[in-house]
Amino acid sequence: MLQGAETRYAEIEKLALAVVVTARKLRPYFQSHQIVVRTNHLLRNILTRPEASGRMIKWAVELGEFDITYQSRTAEKAQILADFMIEIRRPRGSRNMDVAWLEFAFEAGAQVLEVYTDSQVVAMQIEGMYETRKKSMTEYLRKTKERMQKFSKCTIQQIPRSENERADALSKLGATLVGIKDRKITVMIKERSAISGGTETNMVTLKCLWIEEITAYLKEGVLPTDPGHARRIKFKAPRFALVGTQLYKRTVEGPLLKCLDDPQARYVLQEVHEGSCGNHSGARSLAQKIARQGYFWPTLMRDCKEFVRRCEKCQKFASQIHTHAVPMTPVSITCPFDQWGIDILGPFPPARAQKKFVIVAVEYFSKWVEAEAVSKITEREAINFI
Repeated sequence: MLQGAETRYAEIEKLALAVVVTARKLRPYFQSHQIVVRTNHLLRNILTRPEASGRMIKWAVELGEFDITYQSRTAEKAQILADFMIEIRRPRGSRNMDVAWLEFAFEAGAQVLEVYTDSQVVAMQIEGMYETRKKSMTEYLRKTKERMQKFSKCTIQQIPRSENERADALSKLGATLVGIKDRKITVMIKERSAISGGTETNMVTLKCLWIEEITAYLKEGVLPTDPGHARRIKFKAPRFALVGTQLYKRTVEGPLLKCLDDPQARYVLQEVHEGSCGNHSGARSLAQKIARQGYFWPTLMRDCKEFVRRCEKCQKFASQIHTHAVPMTPVSITCPFDQWGIDILGPFPPARAQKKFVIVAVEYFSKWVEAEAVSKITEREAINFI
């Protein structure tokens, strides 16, 4: 919602502000994906004009770090349809079904009821966050709340539309059966088409060799036939623990790390690096995050480096060094004793007379080195050395 002076912005400034606020709230997504903004306004030209207002220049700089492409709407009819679909309300028949299902649940003897709906409008109206304007919707809301009060506990929760597809299909089917009432309708659902032929697929699963070898040794004491390989297994085995059938890696801190095979390791790499909570971190940070989450496999650090190196978004949006390269210039020395370099090394383990520092001098022309051990670094010691 616009507040204060924002309500007096021009139309193009309000549009730019909407893009900026969206980029701030969805910053991880804007950094990870290419964003396409469809608009009828010349937003890209306005943001790139040098004579734009101060706030527009500020917003243009803020949006400059993202890969945003501005496209014009090519089909006005399609946008009108989209606007209409946004403004459309749930049909009255679905409200009737909501009230009917509450009555059926109460007559069946239910005391505690959890209602799931994919409509944000319905959920927010029942919770009191949204208000109803039409008289018919107000009456449906009143009856729905009356039915909900009959239960000892009745809650409503909004869920994604993808999780409510079957319920929507049944609701639409029931809404279309007008006038049938007492007739029995048999609904037949076929899993696949009649003309599609069956295909047999044999799945081959490769076992993770290192997990199988260590598990076999810890569980049954079985070692490979190769003496050298068997010796390495016996050396590594005390660092692992077997809990049931799952192998874990012991750590110095105490918590056990779950050992993963190759498919599980690839899934964890992808989820931690670019999942819902991933921020496309570097290889070392990615390996530390995976270890903190409680996972381990021998090639963890190498796989993290390879995964980050192959990540397209990391290569596209990573910080780049913009400093211009400067050619190396040799140090010009014309004669011996023209230039000296002096440095102090230490502290080292104490030697005779508690000497633990070394003053080193290098003559640049002949590369002659002079060094002297001292017990402490003071002005007098440096002067005596020179």
